[in-house]
Amino acid sequence: MEKSGTMILFFTNACNACCRHCFVSPLNEHGNQVMGYNVFEKAIDLTERRYIHRVVVSGGEAFLYWDKISEYIDKISVNKDIKFSLCTNGYWACNTDLRKRYLHELLSHNFDWLEISTDSFHQEYIDLEQCVVPLIEDAKSLGFHLDVTVCYEQLTNEVRTINRLKQILPDQGSLHIRPISSFGSARDNKISAKCSFISERKCSAAGELCVRYDGQCFVCCGPPMIYDIRKFLIGNVLTDTNETIWQLYQSSQIIEIMRSGSLPDVKDRFIGANDNSDEASLCHQCICYNTGDTFGSMMRKE
Repeated sequence: MEKSGTMILFFTNACNACCRHCFVSPLNEHGNQVMGYNVFEKAIDLTERRYIHRVVVSGGEAFLYWDKISEYIDKISVNKDIKFSLCTNGYWACNTDLRKRYLHELLSHNFDWLEISTDSFHQEYIDLEQCVVPLIEDAKSLGFHLDVTVCYEQLTNEVRTINRLKQILPDQGSLHIRPISSFGSARDNKISAKCSFISERKCSAAGELCVRYDGQCFVCCGPPMIYDIRKFLIGNVLTDTNETIWQLYQSSQIIEIMRSGSLPDVKDRFIGANDNSDEASLCHQCICYNTGDTFGSMMRKE
């Protein structure tokens, strides 16, 4: 089997912010959920057996449980070839001493990449200048790779943030500007495809293996995982063997679509609930729209 690339650990649905555009919001109905050590251990075992080189720890806000994450990593023998990435809103970086301490702790646990979200939605809770800017600058000085995502409903609302980030990011490829998703809390905040401005041509998580906090494995980190779309479910690390999960992954119709190169392209009209839809969303590029599902229609119920 070829090198599998990246696994996403959806560590928790909990967050310290309540951004109105959050696509994870439907999971909040289940209360705060956190990945247990047994799921984490099984997921890491799954990655090492199949030569995955990067594990992305995501949420929610995964850093709320940094002590637990570091404890889990300390308890198991992680292949040093596996690098970790952390998805965060940067709330923990406002205090200089804590910021520097946490960054060194991340490095010591083989985290070398930070994926940071900041925009007008996040900035209602986490200050750009006090938290995010110093986090980027300190992380950059320590050699972290950086990806910073700015989501928008109206692009004009994010101009100040975008210009500020351009001043401090090491290269423009580190900045990703994306329309808000139109599911989760964002279902009431749809935008038009006519004004979309996106820096990436295809969803970077398409076809990647995601392990949710309950052990369920999905071939996607977005709508299918949030809404338990069965076509994207390929097992559970607690009940299925590694071989079973990887066999299902390799035989997944979703993976075949991904490999065929037929993923929607952002230059094309966004795919919505029907052929006349001009609603735009990052997750409307998801490959589930190319499988003939009625997923788009289902998302617009209510």
